[in-house]
Amino acid sequence: MTLIKYNKDKRLPSLFESFLDDNRVFDIFPDFIGTNHMNKGFPAINHKETGKSYEIEIAAPGLSREDFNVSLEDGLLTVSSETESEKNESEDGYTYRGFNYSSFSRSFTLPENADGENISAKYESGILKLELPKLKIAEKSPKMIDVL
Repeated sequence: MTLIKYNKDKRLPSLFESFLDDNRVFDIFPDFIGTNHMNKGFPAINHKETGKSYEIEIAAPGLSREDFNVSLEDGLLTVSSETESEKNESEDGYTYRGFNYSSFSRSFTLPENADGENISAKYESGILKLELPKLKIAEKSPKMIDVL
């Protein structure tokens, strides 16, 4: 059952208007247009904040730890990877030649209380895990000022 939005003109919307209004156009061909297509080639990322650190997990199966470049410059943490492979096979008169190239780059602005000097990175089971410890900032007690 489809609910139809109230229309002041008291007419039913045309099929074309309701089609575009509900943004269903992007659900029909997710491999060609829409958000599913836009996210291909970029790994999924989870991030969370704990009491002592910030944690970032990047899903990148099929890579090795040598494929990653992690850098920090002016408070911007950048994680990138670039891989390429070539496969040549010849059998029974048939020749197969395949190329594969993939890359991604993601950047994160570090919070002010992140300790950029002690970032750790570990690649395990297809997931790159980054841990950014928090700086220990001394809590300032309020100072009372006398009014003269």
